[in-house]
Amino acid sequence: MQTFGNIDLVKLHKTAFPYSRKAPASAVLKRYDRATAMCEAGECVVSGFHSPLERDVLHFPLKGRQPVILVPGRTMYVQLPEELDQPFAD
Repeated sequence: MQTFGNIDLVKLHKTAFPYSRKAPASAVLKRYDRATAMCEAGECVVSGFHSPLERDVLHFPLKGRQPVILVPGRTMYVQLPEELDQPFAD
């Protein structure tokens, strides 16, 4: 297993945030509401943030101070996306 960041996050209670690439439009607002509620509750979120909807809602937890576990689909990033630089540094 390869890790980067705070490995202690694995010990926390986590809520998975997987959503299909084919999520229906009717589900989008519900997902945004759920992501907002998770942020307000300070829940640890775990996801690959691969689908467009997952990536869209990633900015909610990144704005706050809640823990986020990012699970890449196949390999670790060669270079982190710019929006993840500061969260990983923190």
